[in-house]
Amino acid sequence: MKVNYLTKNTTEQCHANMSIILEEVLRHKRQTLAELFHDEHLLHTMNVEMKELELVRAPDTERPNSTDAQNAQIVYEAMQNLTDSQASEENLWAAYTLILQRDYMIWRWKPASKASVKSHFLFGHGAHRSLFRNGMSRLWWIARITKDTRLPDPYALTKYVCSHADIIQSILEQPVFQSPSMMRGTIRAMYDLDMLDQRENEQGMYPDAKRGVHIEKIAIQKTGQFMNMKAGTYLLDIYSEKEIHDMVQRFIRKLNGITN
Repeated sequence: MKVNYLTKNTTEQCHANMSIILEEVLRHKRQTLAELFHDEHLLHTMNVEMKELELVRAPDTERPNSTDAQNAQIVYEAMQNLTDSQASEENLWAAYTLILQRDYMIWRWKPASKASVKSHFLFGHGAHRSLFRNGMSRLWWIARITKDTRLPDPYALTKYVCSHADIIQSILEQPVFQSPSMMRGTIRAMYDLDMLDQRENEQGMYPDAKRGVHIEKIAIQKTGQFMNMKAGTYLLDIYSEKEIHDMVQRFIRKLNGITN
């Protein structure tokens, strides 16, 4: 099957009619988008092959975001033929948020305002931040950035990021992290410190001898601030992933009083 998209004109109409889309198409599902716009041919196909998308939902006893890591893997594996440029197009993702994956989107994001439609069903922020706010594009991009075939589980970082919402907000969404190597280097640095901390705890290592760090909200936020500050002085885009990784680890260790 082929990847679908909406035309630029249709996407612009969606922005202009968010209130009625919210009520008719999303909250009450009285109409489909095609019925609302009186056009049965809203969907167009790209010359890009993809697998069928079957997204999962959590049981009622679990939070909807508990499925993000699994769905990120599903979306990326199904649509891995997309280029980064194609996967940055609002027109593409709007076809899935508003039509092809509408029921999943309603379940996951529970739209209750124009702001939620703009943010999660369309692109309502800057070009970069929107990729990680839109309910479908964020799944593809989180997996795109975090899939690491060097690890026993290639999606270990995907699971790690999806369990730390602050990494998405303070790292992935920030314009300074537009370089994939910067994102991966930063995330891998945090992951490695966290995993080392777990191993050291299991070994019963004394706190003063530890070099691992349990990554929490404050460390994530301060790392984002630190990298933003460094970007004002250095051309971080030319740094390798390993150089970013080591820089972030040094900063987080220093932040936690680890100097050895």
